[in-house]
Amino acid sequence: MLHAELEILLEIQDLQTLRRDIAEAEYAAAGIPVDVDAFTARLGERIAEREDQLSPRTNTRYRRIASRHERVVAPVLNGVCYGCFVHVPTSKGHDRERNGELRTCESCGRFIYYTD
Repeated sequence: MLHAELEILLEIQDLQTLRRDIAEAEYAAAGIPVDVDAFTARLGERIAEREDQLSPRTNTRYRRIASRHERVVAPVLNGVCYGCFVHVPTSKGHDRERNGELRTCESCGRFIYYTD
């Protein structure tokens, strides 16, 4: 089970990626009919709505990370943060409900979640 704010952060990250991708020439070349400006504006509204659902502490940390990194949330695979590729201490991820807490990488500061 994912921490509620982690779910929000992942959704924000996905929406931001979509907003970046839709402005790319390859998207238009694919022939997908969409009003890019209107869709981008709607995505921006949805991102703002989701950001407002974060606690003030998490929102502050999120904005700080977002100012330095394109990806705010990174998976941990085999004990490695895939944001910075540094090993995460095993004490951080040994419990069963490790994604039930909001955790950050000690190296890069990104929010992390465990996939294994």
